[in-house]
Amino acid sequence: MNTLKIASQNLVSLSFVCPDRPASLSNLDMKSNDPIQFPDLEILSCELRGGHTMLLNNVAASWSMPRIKRLTLRCPRDVGREVVNFCQQHGAGLTFFNMVPSYICDSRKDPFTDLGDVLDLCPALEHIIIHPRAVGYLSHPRIKWVDIWETNKKDLSETWQNSRERITQAAFPSLQGVRQLSARLAYLPELPIIFPPGQVLTPSDSYS
Repeated sequence: MNTLKIASQNLVSLSFVCPDRPASLSNLDMKSNDPIQFPDLEILSCELRGGHTMLLNNVAASWSMPRIKRLTLRCPRDVGREVVNFCQQHGAGLTFFNMVPSYICDSRKDPFTDLGDVLDLCPALEHIIIHPRAVGYLSHPRIKWVDIWETNKKDLSETWQNSRERITQAAFPSLQGVRQLSARLAYLPELPIIFPPGQVLTPSDSYS
């Protein structure tokens, strides 16, 4: 963590993975009475393996990221409360939020998070990538682009379809495009950036 504090003043983009080995967590305690300052950080990508979602709370409470705009989050279990807590602290300036599913690690069927709470806490969002197990009321005045990860479980297909059908022009008045992302491509978390959403020409268009 000392190295991170030294580098934090100059970072614009940061990506990290929390390992799933319990012995490794002793060196990853991010709680501090002296928050780490990231004055120029705009892009954060975080993968929490093994369900160590409490570290997301530590990041939310102990990192100062006044300019963060883009968040990519991959977790193998329910992180609803942690995601909402993070957005309460850092969601005001987010313009991009990618909730990447972890299909291999995650066999749970319960909801990933209440997306309605997340949308309310991120008023500047323009591009959101929805987890296949996300639930909640879907509506936002500024979102232009919506991607939705496909489910790889037959018993979740109805829940997924309900979410997909709620992505409408009425719910998202600024909507310019919708895409369905194949579950087979979830190992590419930066896929929505590699292929910009502007390639979808109309709000009713979609592709896998």
